[in-house]
Amino acid sequence: MLLLKTDNFKAKTDLEQILGINGAGKTTLLKTIIGELKPTSDLSEGNKRKLSTAIAFLGNPKLIVLDEPTTGMDPSARVYFWNLIKKSQNYGITSIISSHSLEECEKLCSTLSILKDQTLEFCGTFESLSKIYGKGFCLMVKCERQNEPSNDVEVLEKFLLRKISHSSIKEKKAESILVHIKVTENIKTSISDLFNLVETNKIKYKIESYSISETTLEEIFLSIADMNENIE
Repeated sequence: MLLLKTDNFKAKTDLEQILGINGAGKTTLLKTIIGELKPTSDLSEGNKRKLSTAIAFLGNPKLIVLDEPTTGMDPSARVYFWNLIKKSQNYGITSIISSHSLEECEKLCSTLSILKDQTLEFCGTFESLSKIYGKGFCLMVKCERQNEPSNDVEVLEKFLLRKISHSSIKEKKAESILVHIKVTENIKTSISDLFNLVETNKIKYKIESYSISETTLEEIFLSIADMNENIE
């Protein structure tokens, strides 16, 4: 991210000066969604990031480093700049992005690096990340609501842990339970296995609804953090 070194310039002036430095014609001046004549010092933090990101792309650089590029932006501007970053790849521009937004990383990055306590925990593709840390499924089951207190969730919990090998409870509420099922080369549980198990026992265990999903990027990230804390 190119930092603005002065608050005295105006947004339009900043862009024109950088265009001159990069050797690009002023006819290629980007149309920014912030006021062209507004002093930089009067811009919000989100608009300052818009301006800095726009400046970074001028002159068709080969490499751009972006630090939390869309923090403080409104949703429409965030999507606009995500599309801009993705389109820049077609012009041979490589972007290195530092972000705490897992959604942003998943949408923009082809290679992911995870840092924990100044240590590089992982570097590779999302596919390899999932293979190493994310093998498995998440099963969310909701029991029917009862007028009186019941132990339906506790009974369901014991049943699922008994029937599904290498499963663990990730979250439990009054009427629902979230189960993580680990899958490896030696431990194979398919979505169809889980589907059949729940469907055949819906009435017996008073199951109102359920969903099965693969491990998400956020769950993988949290599992890496938990793993390190357990080691410590």
